[in-house]
Amino acid sequence: MVNDLFERYMSAADTYILHSKTCPTCRTAAACRPAARLFGRFSDLQAAHLAQLAQRTVTQRIKGA
Repeated sequence: MVNDLFERYMSAADTYILHSKTCPTCRTAAACRPAARLFGRFSDLQAAHLAQLAQRTVTQRIKGA
């Protein structure tokens, strides 16, 4: 089963990477505002995905005990 949260997290990572490689501002200086927003979205989705994995692990341990 494909995890929708994982797919969104990876898509956000791809979007951020593509932006940072093609944005003239990001290539020559600190990240621009859109890049910061994209990175924030990626970071939030990554944290949610990792929390979901941690919860799944705890649930599996409880069921297996």
